[in-house]
Amino acid sequence: MIKHICTILLLISSLPAYAFNAAFFYGTPFPQELRIYDAVIVEADHTDFAKVPDTLQSKLYAYTSLGEVGPDKPYAGQVPVAAKLARNPAWTSDVMDQTSSAWRSFYLDKIIAPLWQRGFRGVFIDTLDSYQLAAITPQARAAQEAGMVETLKQMRTRFPGMRIILNRGFEILPQVHDWVTAVAAESLFQSWNNATHAYVPVTEPNRAWLLNQLNQIKNNFHLPVIVIDYTAPKDRALARQIAQKIRADGFTPWVSNPELDMIGVGSPEVQPRRVLMLYNGADTKDVIFSDLHRFAAMPVQYMGFIPEYVDISQPLPAYQLAGQYAGIILWADGTRNSTPQLKSWLLTQISQGLRLAVINEFGFDRSNDNLQKFGLNVGDSIPTNNVQIVQQDASVGFEHSVEYFPDSLDIISAGKNSTPILRLKVAGKTTDVAAYTPWGGYILSPFAIYEIPYQQGTRWIINPFTFFKQALNLPDMPVPDVTTSTGRRLLMAHVDGDGFASNAEFPGSPLAPRVMLEKILKKYPIPTAVSVIEAETAPWGLYPKKSAEMEQIAREIFRLPNVEIASHSYSHPFKWQLLSDEGDGEGYNLPLPGYKFNLNRETAGSVDYINQRLAPQGKKCQIFLWTGNCNPNAEAIVKTDSLNLLNMNGGETVITNSQPSLTYVAPLGVQRDGHFQIYAPNQNENVYTNLWTGPFYGFRRVIETFKLTDTPRRLKPMDIYFHTYAASKPASLRALKEVYDWALSQPNHPVFPSEYIRRVVDFNHSVMTREDNNWVFYGDGQIDTLRINSKWGYPALNGTVAGYTDFNNDRYLNLVKASTNRVELTSTPDRAPYLIDANGTLADWQLHAQQIDMTFYSHVDLDFTLMHSNTCSLRDDKGQIIRADKHTQQQYHYQTHVHGRATYHLSC
Repeated sequence: MIKHICTILLLISSLPAYAFNAAFFYGTPFPQELRIYDAVIVEADHTDFAKVPDTLQSKLYAYTSLGEVGPDKPYAGQVPVAAKLARNPAWTSDVMDQTSSAWRSFYLDKIIAPLWQRGFRGVFIDTLDSYQLAAITPQARAAQEAGMVETLKQMRTRFPGMRIILNRGFEILPQVHDWVTAVAAESLFQSWNNATHAYVPVTEPNRAWLLNQLNQIKNNFHLPVIVIDYTAPKDRALARQIAQKIRADGFTPWVSNPELDMIGVGSPEVQPRRVLMLYNGADTKDVIFSDLHRFAAMPVQYMGFIPEYVDISQPLPAYQLAGQYAGIILWADGTRNSTPQLKSWLLTQISQGLRLAVINEFGFDRSNDNLQKFGLNVGDSIPTNNVQIVQQDASVGFEHSVEYFPDSLDIISAGKNSTPILRLKVAGKTTDVAAYTPWGGYILSPFAIYEIPYQQGTRWIINPFTFFKQALNLPDMPVPDVTTSTGRRLLMAHVDGDGFASNAEFPGSPLAPRVMLEKILKKYPIPTAVSVIEAETAPWGLYPKKSAEMEQIAREIFRLPNVEIASHSYSHPFKWQLLSDEGDGEGYNLPLPGYKFNLNRETAGSVDYINQRLAPQGKKCQIFLWTGNCNPNAEAIVKTDSLNLLNMNGGETVITNSQPSLTYVAPLGVQRDGHFQIYAPNQNENVYTNLWTGPFYGFRRVIETFKLTDTPRRLKPMDIYFHTYAASKPASLRALKEVYDWALSQPNHPVFPSEYIRRVVDFNHSVMTREDNNWVFYGDGQIDTLRINSKWGYPALNGTVAGYTDFNNDRYLNLVKASTNRVELTSTPDRAPYLIDANGTLADWQLHAQQIDMTFYSHVDLDFTLMHSNTCSLRDDKGQIIRADKHTQQQYHYQTHVHGRATYHLSC
């Protein structure tokens, strides 16, 4: 019997085999990955579902028990005594009398009706065979079965359209099968014995009996059948094998733990993308200043995974992590004894199959008593008078060699089942300061990051991509990529409004925004977000005499088709977290007489000002660009989200030839209380000009940043990010033009910053699954590129993968911009025509017998490259032949003079 569960069902119309899928989940918090399923059954008592959102009302099913009431139910004490038939000692619950009108009324009035009022339009009905514990005779059982049928009949009458999924209920299915969406049953191959707390194989007679029942349901009633089997969380490989057996029998599999509080293995199988990132908030109050965030988050995201931060000085997660997380990274910056629960908590996670990567410290003393439980043997600490490198693997010396040694070294042996990454010898004894272990791996301080003396920079000693991948045993998974679209690197620009009141150092002293408009925005019509600071441009602001002219320039800028509108706040807060509506933080924003910081005024107020006075008809402000230190608290991000504003800015991507380290490449952003701040892809000219003190041509060095974030790995798009005052000086304006000219000379795909922001949101929101040895990507339709290692193979060209392009050692797959994309990799390339690259988004790619219909949407004149089109002809929607302007071997490049939406037909 399935007790107190949350069930999830999946219907994917694009996947023809085993289209009805189910996942069972009983736990909290609800894993957002499960939203990919078409029908979701939840434990309604969970606070996650106090009220069903409108967008989920057609999907959510609520768990109910018709045959029993357990003591944990909030209504257990209200059940009429006369409705109780017997006791189930195995679950300490009451078996209900299905012939009792009192029980029927209670079930419909006290259980189903409240669910209906909360927005549930589906129920999962459990314990349908419990009556057999008390009803012995055929007549008694028939009466109980008739009672259940009557209850379901009345439910459908009182709650029209209510969808029903049954757990077993074999005896009543002949009468109710037309009312049922699906049937579930447990234990076809492996079961859970609650009395002995052991996983046990199902005996052959029991399997044969259940198999017969399930086949009758499938063949006679044509209902989907869901089979739930049980394995330990750590036995993921076994769960996968059992799921394959269930599928081979023609049923929908779900294999999980008996508590059903993890994401188990179904069809498709969710690939966990979240990585739990542990840091010590007692040492670093804000996670963005932690080395974990600064150094580890970017490599994790580059490999396609999502950092989720937890402060180890606070209570640690008490829910089941297995199945939901791809692994755990602990970065304790020189901290020991951070929390007494940490060691036992980590050991628990390891026992559940989670892998752990430790950087610097374990968070507790390196004593033998502590580390022996992790398979490590610890000896005495020895002074480092003469240290030798005995063994190091290829990942060591990534950006800097091992040159610095602390005053003493702990003698640590990683054990025979481990593989040393870096083994040192001191005083005749060897010590493993970095190693891969059966549970993951570790790099002890100071052998992960090299701190150049006198604060001259940082370097990775050990390759973080290699270390995290091997320590956490991360799969070779296609990566949702936010740097590239249709084979080309994204290019965008955005402008912080600072300096709108500045007079430029040109004849006539024009305002800087006028120079920016004429010399940059009109000359380089790539998609750009431009913002203003209300307190600078408004008549009631700091510059009332200049306001009319500034507002007129802003209106001209916002009318440009290549410009989208952003707000840079009302008072330009310098330090967001030091300001509050209570009046704290005076002096940390522009000095506006009589103004006290107000979050709503900064966000909604500034946006209303722009929309009412500056924005042209039909165009609204949709982005909020963080100001000052660009470090808002969660409340501020929640506010922008509540206003449906996209947000961006922050991060410190300033890698240059003088600091050529990945430690200077920021992650995509940071999550605060479930809300995400999107970082700018790179920094603005203020950083390259030493806080606008000179040299004023310094922004040309952003070209170094663009190059170093493109090879040997493409880590960021190109973002020409500057302030209005960058147009105020001849040197800075020349540098800005140089940056534009260089960026436009590269293969690029122009996008608005809002499009990039939505891609980052999609990265955090999307789900990757496995099915039939293929990958299936579920997104919001914003990300249209998956990245794989070129050694993994070639994509099959289907309705969702239209082609690919190779860059560095990677292969960028061009997806049709759809919410579901299947990736099948083959060892040899497909010889059919395919899309190599384009500077526009691929909106549609339709395959026909002798023709491919392709639709693009571009912000500039479209050009694209096709492979294997030498025997084909290309026509536009008017039937005009489009000839290639150049070709190399079988690559044909087409240059058009249209932008916007355009459709072409390739006939072969």
